Amino acid sequence: MPDEPIDLSAVDLWLDPSTGDLGLSEGEAVAVRGLDAIAQLCRLALNLWRAEWFWSPSEGMPMVETVLARGTPPEDIKSVFRRALLAVPGVRSLTTLTITRDNTARTLDVAFIADTDEGTLHSSDYQPFIVTP
Repeated sequence: MPDEPIDLSAVDLWLDPSTGDLGLSEGEAVAVRGLDAIAQLCRLALNLWRAEWFWSPSEGMPMVETVLARGTPPEDIKSVFRRALLAVPGVRSLTTLTITRDNTARTLDVAFIADTDEGTLHSSDYQPFIVTP
């Protein structure tokens, strides 16, 4: 038994960011901790589209209604991402949030710096988060 209790809020099973599949090492699940766990929770929060999860259809990002809707002001889109990131356990505040729209490729690139319970999280240290319809 460890001397100090384990903070389970900063531990998660690793998911491969390119596939979303459970990450395995020699057939065993891999745990992520600290900033890596919070970064993964941020990715999950931004990847969940509203109504995608059948147990709770009101959960998730309003991608169709707001983010990908024609004519939505950039500040409204930014506000949606800001709310989602600030709702992630362990995220205290956002220092920066940049959303870059590429109309030709029809994508949004989301980059941020967050103050977390585990230190400063730079999204640029992880695989980029890109929204594609």
